[in-house]
Amino acid sequence: MTGIKFTPVEEIPKIHAGLYKTFKAGVCRPLAYRRTQLHGLARMLQENADALADALYADLGKPRTEVFAFELHLLIDRATVTAQKLEEWAAPEHPECFGEPQKSWGLAVHKTPKGPVLMIAPWNYPYFLCLVTIIAAIAAGVPAALKPSEIAPASAQILADLIPKYIDPDAYIVVNGAVEETSKLLELKWAHISYTGGGRVGRVVAAAAAKHLTPITLELGGKSPVLIDPSYDIDLAAKRILFGKATNAGQTCVAPDYVLVTRDQQTALIEALQKHYSTCFPGTGGALASSSYGPTETALKLAPTVVADVELNDALMSEEIFGPLLPIVPVSDVNEAIDVVNSL
Repeated sequence: MTGIKFTPVEEIPKIHAGLYKTFKAGVCRPLAYRRTQLHGLARMLQENADALADALYADLGKPRTEVFAFELHLLIDRATVTAQKLEEWAAPEHPECFGEPQKSWGLAVHKTPKGPVLMIAPWNYPYFLCLVTIIAAIAAGVPAALKPSEIAPASAQILADLIPKYIDPDAYIVVNGAVEETSKLLELKWAHISYTGGGRVGRVVAAAAAKHLTPITLELGGKSPVLIDPSYDIDLAAKRILFGKATNAGQTCVAPDYVLVTRDQQTALIEALQKHYSTCFPGTGGALASSSYGPTETALKLAPTVVADVELNDALMSEEIFGPLLPIVPVSDVNEAIDVVNSL
């Protein structure tokens, strides 16, 4: 597997200028052009599925089943459905007017491409969270610079190699790099910036965007709670919680971060979690011996682990866990559970 090749910092302003040139020429506006790019992206994923899966395994040890189910297939479906919906989504909207004088104006809202956009993606779903933003940019009729995470280097490089072969290289460009390259991108003025990741870097992105009054979309992680109502089926709750926590080894922004359950149901929940864990990962070694569990570096793999009787001052409750550890916080009732959620 080849290593990542960083984009020269001095090339980034030229890339930026080229994207603005493409935008001003109106290249990305026609719906036929947008559809061609979307189909090209879907074809790229179909024709290179094995190579993409190999790269992601080299980066994160992610099982092929998860690569196909939660990355490639979702993207192919998203690209093809978006291509089918372009006319509907791009059509003008005619809002209702309540004032009598305005009713005769024939008001319409037109969807107009706003300009080149910057997409900064994370490492945990390095294909889906990269390319879903490119699909959105294509659908909106705007060029885009895509900055994948250098933490998944093989995945970032294969995107840089494949994308210009399947979609317009003058409109959609991968910029690979780390802090220096990302900082240079953020110095420039974009029509919109999208960032997916943690809050610390999100603040940096927001501050950089504010200098140009650039609109931004921040999709940030956090402590996603699971609150189990005392009347709910505890066995079914355990099965669903385990699925969410074991998928991608818990490295998902909406994975269950901690569980709130009444004290008298904590033992039953743990027993149900153990039962479903044994079903999902049978045999000696459990999840760590399973080819369907990941991602984590092989030598550092951590099995799904439940921690009972966790208090709010525990280190596990200080920030997003982003891994397969599952704290259980016992509470007296639903009202106390709501208070806990609101306090974090």
